[in-house]
Amino acid sequence: MKPCPLCGELFEVWHPRKRFCDYNDEAGYDCINAQEDLLEAAQFALEDRKAARCAHCGESAGWTGRGRPRRFCSAKCKQADYRKRKIRQTA
Repeated sequence: MKPCPLCGELFEVWHPRKRFCDYNDEAGYDCINAQEDLLEAAQFALEDRKAARCAHCGESAGWTGRGRPRRFCSAKCKQADYRKRKIRQTA
């Protein structure tokens, strides 16, 4: 038994990856809502990664599906952005 980090109630751990109360059996109304909020936040984060734009030209940066999204669509845009920033620093 361990406490749920969302609601504080004790729940039975039957799998090492189990982190919260069981959605169908043990979880109370508040814990179910908190779990749904976590899932919704994860879905929004995934959509943001898929829609990432190049910081220089605004085109799609392209996300490979792993890790954080790219900041630039190409090495050309990355270099152009670096040069633009350097000019601003010296001016």
